[in-house]
Amino acid sequence: MSASFSTFEATLEKAIADGVLPGAVVAARDKSGKISYLKSFGQRSLTPGAESPMTVDTIFPLASMTKLITSICVAQLIDRGLVTPDSEVTSHLAVLASLPILQSITPEGNEQSTPRSKPILLRHLLTHSSGLAYPFLNPLLNSRAEALTAAGNPPPVGPSVAERHSHPLVFEPGSSWAYGSGIDWAGHLVEVLTGQDLESYLQQHILTPLGLSTEKVMTFYPESFTPEQEARRMQFTVRSPEHDNRVIPFEGPPPLYNLDPERSIYGGEAGYASMTAYIEILYSLLMDDQKLLSKETASLLFKPMLDPEAKRGLLEVLKDPSWIVGHLPDTGDYDHSLGGVVVDGPTAAAAAQERKTQRRKNGFLLWGGMFNLAWFIDREAGVTACFATSVMNPADPDIEKLFVALEEAVYAEAGVV
Repeated sequence: MSASFSTFEATLEKAIADGVLPGAVVAARDKSGKISYLKSFGQRSLTPGAESPMTVDTIFPLASMTKLITSICVAQLIDRGLVTPDSEVTSHLAVLASLPILQSITPEGNEQSTPRSKPILLRHLLTHSSGLAYPFLNPLLNSRAEALTAAGNPPPVGPSVAERHSHPLVFEPGSSWAYGSGIDWAGHLVEVLTGQDLESYLQQHILTPLGLSTEKVMTFYPESFTPEQEARRMQFTVRSPEHDNRVIPFEGPPPLYNLDPERSIYGGEAGYASMTAYIEILYSLLMDDQKLLSKETASLLFKPMLDPEAKRGLLEVLKDPSWIVGHLPDTGDYDHSLGGVVVDGPTAAAAAQERKTQRRKNGFLLWGGMFNLAWFIDREAGVTACFATSVMNPADPDIEKLFVALEEAVYAEAGVV
């Protein structure tokens, strides 16, 4: 083993011993073939009497790491000529078309809103610049939910994307940036335009071209797991102040998603996968092998796609990235592609001087999932990696240090400076 990965592994194993996380699966590849790393650490389950070691085929709840998979599904529609990044989408999504822009709400639940005047484009959905926002991250929508609930008229919560994500927009499409449900809507668009549910589409158009077997699981329906697959599912953990801030098993129903078989598929948040499967998707994009996308369309996953106002909105949000799972130092050189946040080059000499991650090249693409999972692809440097665990304390700063340590190890091993 190289010194680079030995140092990373020692850091990770100490964090596990200290109770920072229960365990992890880590995978990395490079273009040259020098790096082909896949290893498990720690425990899959911490339940007393039912402890179970982590294995490389452990199945994780991906949370927002699902977004990249769905974005690839959507990008395939571009390859098929069904849409373009600038296609107006509301003609296919009637509920989305009807959503107004919320301006204010009173404590009694009285809303002031205005009609949307600009079109919602496909790239707006994929880059979080449509005006859709997650209520738990948006003060105005959160106040709306509280006010409506207090008034006895809570916002509807149902099994479909349209019911779950039918709250108002918070700005005109393309005019700002807010993390939200755009990719859930984009996943539903795949279903509308292809006539397939997103699960079937995933299996046929993502997993089959990559030659992924059922053992390398990726699905939106964990309730369909075989007993053997269920035995590989990662247990949720949570940090406990009563246990010296160490992680302990999370007791209760799975967070975020019910297991109603009649529910819609939430393409922005509800996937499950092993990292043996996930790294194959990352590697395909790194190599630009055209198994999933044409070269032209794949490039859109690494190309800045925000309108100028939306980019300013993103950079303003990223001044405090403490809520984001992943390492995003405040450098001012970010944009959003059709696949995730992308490094767009320093905006000024001062920003270049302040960058803490000089190894990252323009086009470096990354994102993560709320249970402290993360991935990155750097095509110019020729490297990719993913890190998976399951700790229900989003954007844990101690786990972020492990993301940084992994990134440093991968670049060092590849000889990239």
